[in-house]
Amino acid sequence: MIKRGDYSSLFLQNKLLQVYTKGRDFDDADKLFDEMTVRNIVTWNIMIHGAIHRDGDTKEKARMGFCYLRRALLSEVG
Repeated sequence: MIKRGDYSSLFLQNKLLQVYTKGRDFDDADKLFDEMTVRNIVTWNIMIHGAIHRDGDTKEKARMGFCYLRRALLSEVG
């Protein structure tokens, strides 16, 4: 789906993003997230939730979650 470019709907992009994060495919989730031209609160929640559930240090996961939150807030301002 992503390789063919058939993911123009925000709903479909969010669903695919959710599949990636639940499947722990964070590289593809990050790539899709960066390519999305439109993001909503659902998009940000999926990425923050995914950041918290990544493997690794708890402090690093919290930092990553806050980084996504910061990006969300900054995208609304600018």
